[in-house]
Amino acid sequence: MKTQNKTIVLVGFMGVGKTTIGKKVAKALDLTFNDSDKLVEEKVGLTVKEIFDVHGEIYFRGLEEAMILSCLSEDQPQVLAVGGGAFINDRIREVCIEKGDAIFLKISWEEWKKRADDLRPTRPLLQKNSEDEIHTLFEVRQQLYSQAPTTIVTDNLTIEEIVEAIQQR
Repeated sequence: MKTQNKTIVLVGFMGVGKTTIGKKVAKALDLTFNDSDKLVEEKVGLTVKEIFDVHGEIYFRGLEEAMILSCLSEDQPQVLAVGGGAFINDRIREVCIEKGDAIFLKISWEEWKKRADDLRPTRPLLQKNSEDEIHTLFEVRQQLYSQAPTTIVTDNLTIEEIVEAIQQR
C-alpha cells in the first residue's frame, strides 16, 4: 500500500457497510476513523432519525456538509465514512474527490434488498418511501457515487476482502 497522505472517504448507499469497513481500514492503517452521521449526531445530541423528525432533512444536510468539509480540511489523513446522501451534494462530492481518496463501495440492488429490513428502523428515507421510490433513489445515487475515482464491488466479498482491496489499490 502506498503511503496514505489523503483522507480515505468511503461513499455508497446506506447499509453498504461504510462504517464497519471504515473502522477496520482505519485500524489496519493506524488512522483515525470518523463517520459523518455520528459526528453530526454528537454535535446536535440527536440521532439522524431524530434530526430528520425534529428539524428536517435540509437542516441535517447543512450540518452534514459542514462536518465533512471540516474533516477534509484537516492535515491529518483519516478514514471518513460519509452518509449515503452526502455525495449527492455537489460541493461535498467535489471536495471528497479533490482533497480525499474517495472510494465507492458498490452493492447491487438485489444484495441491498437483503439488508433493507434491518436498516429500516434507523433510516428515515426507508421509513417514508416505497420500495419503488427507494429503488429510484438507489439508481440515481449510484450514478453520483460512480464519480469516485475508485469503485469496489462489494457483492460476494467478505468485510476482510473489502478492507484488503482498499489497502491494495
